[in-house]
Amino acid sequence: MTKLPLELKHDIIFEAVFELRFEPNIPNGAVFGVIYPIIMEKFPNLSHIPLPILDLPDAVRNSDPQFKYQPLNRLQGEGLSIGIGPRVICFSVLKPYVGWHKWKPIILDILNKLSDKNVIKYIEKTGLRYLNFIDKDVFPLINVEVKVINSTIKTSATTIRTEINEGEYIKALQLANNASMNENGQIKQGSLIDIDITRMKNIQNNDFKFNLETILEKSHSIAKQFFFDILRDNFLEMLEPVYGDNTNG
Repeated sequence: MTKLPLELKHDIIFEAVFELRFEPNIPNGAVFGVIYPIIMEKFPNLSHIPLPILDLPDAVRNSDPQFKYQPLNRLQGEGLSIGIGPRVICFSVLKPYVGWHKWKPIILDILNKLSDKNVIKYIEKTGLRYLNFIDKDVFPLINVEVKVINSTIKTSATTIRTEINEGEYIKALQLANNASMNENGQIKQGSLIDIDITRMKNIQNNDFKFNLETILEKSHSIAKQFFFDILRDNFLEMLEPVYGDNTNG
């Protein structure tokens, strides 16, 4: 295996998200009340933002599958956003990415404490997602080629999505060269490299706590390897990789 960089001097991560979907062990309405003090003890300066979905009646939210795993509240600040719903918790960091060595301990600490509170009956899904954004057409820069009727697609508006199984994990890749991103109120046009690593196997709460760090590290390792495998050498050099002994990811 080719040695991977520790980091990139010109990081293109726009947002990173870790999502945990679970079956609660307590009433839906009590989940936020248990999670809130756990997070605020660690990050007392986060702002509480109730989300618009809260305006929907409970009966609608509970019966419609599209709302089942939606966060109802968000705690935000200090470069971190945590979405909380009756069956989901999402950890999100925006640009500039703080690095895996700083982000992973936050996720571990909060989820271990949540597991101790016996809020979770079992885990349904974990997902680690990286949204990378550049202001260029991505297709000439990556090891991906799309052909239609034996002709390579060369257009200003191309979006593709694929999934690849890797053991218990699924690697999902979405590419688009007609994407837009809102950065500090400014809309920027460019390309998206969206990598999402999911694990769909159910895990009981106690087993999950025991295996949590392994799942996080495996998800991150797959995502990182997948990302660098996609890049062509000239694109990687443009991003100025930094090599060494310890991974910040």
